[in-house]
Amino acid sequence: MILDGAAVHLMENHDAAYYCWRDAGVQDRILVHVDAHNDMWWIPDIRSITIANYICPAFQQGMLRAIYWVVPDASFHTRANRRALARHLERIVRKYPGGKILERPIRGSLNGKPLVICALGDLPRFGEPVLLDIDVDYLVLPRVTYGAGDLPPELPWRWPEELIEGLARRGVRSDLLTIAYSVEGGYTPIEWKYLGDELALRLRQGAAPQAMLELRQGAREEAAGDFQSAGRRYAEAARLMPHSAAGWWRLAQLYARSARIEEARAYYRRALEADPSYRSAFATQGILWQWKGMLGEAEAGYRRTLALDPSNVWALVGLAQIALARKQWEEAYHWTGRALAVDAESVDALRARARLLEHQRRWQEAAAAYEQSMKLALLGRRPLGETIVTGEGRRLLDDAHAHTYARLGRLYGKLGQRARAINACRIAAAAGYDRVWLRLRLVKLCLAEKRWGPAGGHFWRALTLAPGEARRLARKLRRRAWKAISSSARKALRRA
Repeated sequence: MILDGAAVHLMENHDAAYYCWRDAGVQDRILVHVDAHNDMWWIPDIRSITIANYICPAFQQGMLRAIYWVVPDASFHTRANRRALARHLERIVRKYPGGKILERPIRGSLNGKPLVICALGDLPRFGEPVLLDIDVDYLVLPRVTYGAGDLPPELPWRWPEELIEGLARRGVRSDLLTIAYSVEGGYTPIEWKYLGDELALRLRQGAAPQAMLELRQGAREEAAGDFQSAGRRYAEAARLMPHSAAGWWRLAQLYARSARIEEARAYYRRALEADPSYRSAFATQGILWQWKGMLGEAEAGYRRTLALDPSNVWALVGLAQIALARKQWEEAYHWTGRALAVDAESVDALRARARLLEHQRRWQEAAAAYEQSMKLALLGRRPLGETIVTGEGRRLLDDAHAHTYARLGRLYGKLGQRARAINACRIAAAAGYDRVWLRLRLVKLCLAEKRWGPAGGHFWRALTLAPGEARRLARKLRRRAWKAISSSARKALRRA
């Protein structure tokens, strides 16, 4: 029996697990963290909690005395995979007080407390209930990566009952279970979100509803190209579980794939009625393709989304950003216009329009668009970014806020507003966007204002930043070159 009278908490963002542990008064416990990501990057205080680091404050506050990070099995299958785990461990222990690597690549110590990275079958037997913390992306991402991650395969590499059986074989018992869907951020594809519900049901009741089994078999048949059988399975799942979006969503995607758009849209509306969260920005892989620089695939993904939902603002903004990257200015104007017509307070749409206005040398209008986007971000409108958080009293959730100040500094300079330009550039640097070009701009502005001392200080700072920026540029160029090499050539290079 895995659940030892356990409280089961389902959540979208994984950082909510920290608040569950805190509210339960957890102290001095063993954590079994089943996840394709470590979620324990070092942070100095709880004001910075995100999905990437929520384990760190739990460790700092004495909630945890040992951490077992259970990773997908294939993370140990090749030298490259094991090297990714080693790099995670090295970066983790470098930041923590008393951090040490005891045994490469799977074991470390954080201030005398063990950190173990292992596959499910290598978990030790614990003589007490543990904190069991599961991310659904563990089921769909076949290995841990470092840096640019993999896109999920078509089917999960492990199913919920296989995970539960593996935990049971190791004698794992838990009195506090947290399960994160992790759709936001693009870690779990939205079609597999229901696996979190299946995990909870199997752990509580020992079995899953027939509807979830129908969804699984339908996905297998769809992957094999048998769309007709898959459609029957999804329809049965929707009939058995009408208040869940999972079956309706699968039907919508399948019918769209078969170019039956009107039926697809009807099923899509049923999915959103059942669960509005399925209209997530990450309901399409377009964003993930875009983040990886694969613009053709991203564009196709966004257009598929718009076929189902013509007013999807994230798809509209994504197409605008792709047009800007390709310097297709008329296309960018079209897509930003459509996005702002849907949501005039979209931070991302306003910034895309501002970039277009910059290209058109309409400095005043561009600055106004950036300023409006920043006001909206300060009022709580979240632009799309990689910082995913539940949080309490959380800091500003705008990954591009400092960069936007830097762009405003440039625009104010173009408008002859040197004092405002200096202030904006200084804020950008203080907020973390400290670049050589930004410091050189400050040098130019300060010299124009005859502020000799600050100009010298900014020039010296530019000199100190230059070596680091050169190294970052070299790494970026190496990554681009590596991506340009074919998959077979990469494999040959690794073997060599």
